Amino acid sequence: METIKENYVFKKAYNKGKKQAGKYVVLYALKRKSGIRYGITVSKKIGKAVVRNRIRRQIRESFRYLEPYTNDGVDLVFVVRSAAVGAEFKTLFLALQAQMKKGGILSEETAYYPYKVL
Repeated sequence: METIKENYVFKKAYNKGKKQAGKYVVLYALKRKSGIRYGITVSKKIGKAVVRNRIRRQIRESFRYLEPYTNDGVDLVFVVRSAAVGAEFKTLFLALQAQMKKGGILSEETAYYPYKVL
């Protein structure tokens, strides 16, 4: 699992990628030859650094469970929306999973929710 760090790759995904908008995250998917890379964008409008980093960790952890089921050869950019601030991890995970399924990024077999629900 490789992360996107270069600004030009983010811009390329925004301009040429397939956009999938959801309540918590906007997902941009751009085809590439091989491998899976991802990047997470959280605006300063969302909150202070602690809040932004918490959401970033939740998105990263959700994608870590979904990555084995992701089709190969894609760059993914997750742009976090302000609704994600108060959301629980389970809500973000299921929303991200549904969004990736709808966009055709996940394979037929999909991940299950990783934590035991109390």
